[in-house]
Amino acid sequence: SAHRLFFSQGGKPIKAMHRLVEAIPLVAKVFPDVTVAVSGLAELRDGIIRGQSYHRFIAQRMHELGVSDRFEFLGALGPKTLIKEMQSSSVFVSTSSIENSPNSMGEAMMLGIPCVSSFVGGVPSIAKDGEEALLFPLNEPEMLARHIIWLLKHEDEALKIGSRGRTRALQNHSREENRRCLLAVYHEIEERHSDS
Repeated sequence: SAHRLFFSQGGKPIKAMHRLVEAIPLVAKVFPDVTVAVSGLAELRDGIIRGQSYHRFIAQRMHELGVSDRFEFLGALGPKTLIKEMQSSSVFVSTSSIENSPNSMGEAMMLGIPCVSSFVGGVPSIAKDGEEALLFPLNEPEMLARHIIWLLKHEDEALKIGSRGRTRALQNHSREENRRCLLAVYHEIEERHSDS
């Protein structure tokens, strides 16, 4: 569907997926066909509430808000499948409560997918709010919903954000690559020096 969202590693409490669950009823009022693909969590696939307490909490919130049927649990994905699933989504969502430099968001940005993320940790350093991604304060599912709705409504602008995000992610990635190479060279020099 054109109104498909992608969420990564839904089973980890730190990823705060319940924030997205709370935002979906608001998004569904505007886009009744909205769905969410969730990677890294298969336990809720059958709607059976068991296992980790956080998984039970998510299942309970989904049930309470009447959105269980909007979530598709993909389980663990290999790189190729992950890319395919991301590319068939309109928006990548991250609601993490703590984040350094989120790899999954970086991957989505590299694919040119518009991202909505919580304004935490290193996120603002990898994407400029309003230009390369849309950021929202952690405990505000209403603002998360507003950002998602805006991106789904304004496809051209969403594409531009995705495109600017891609440019930025490719820069970030090459910078990290350069840093890794530089450090490897330093370590090699250091080892040679300590051997002599």
